[in-house]
Amino acid sequence: MAWQSSFTIDLDLPDIRIISTSLAREQDLIIEVESTLTTVACDQCGRLISDFDGYDPAHKLRYLSPGGRILYVSFRPKRFRCPYCENHPVTLQQLKRITS
Repeated sequence: MAWQSSFTIDLDLPDIRIISTSLAREQDLIIEVESTLTTVACDQCGRLISDFDGYDPAHKLRYLSPGGRILYVSFRPKRFRCPYCENHPVTLQQLKRITS
């Protein structure tokens, strides 16, 4: 019988959904997440935009859990194209942590 454990991790990341979890090297946990937001502020004009333009390559954030397990949060930032600016620039969504 395989040994299983469970634990709770507060990622302190708002507006995300967990897509999958997997183990790497038997101890490292990889959590793949995606943003649930459907808009972003344009980097140039500041207006709220919602014209989805695909995903950027995956980024990985590394955490060390209190128990010593290495945890990676993997996400692909959403890209949005601005319909208001003349050159229709693309803005990437940022994964933001809540700070107290």
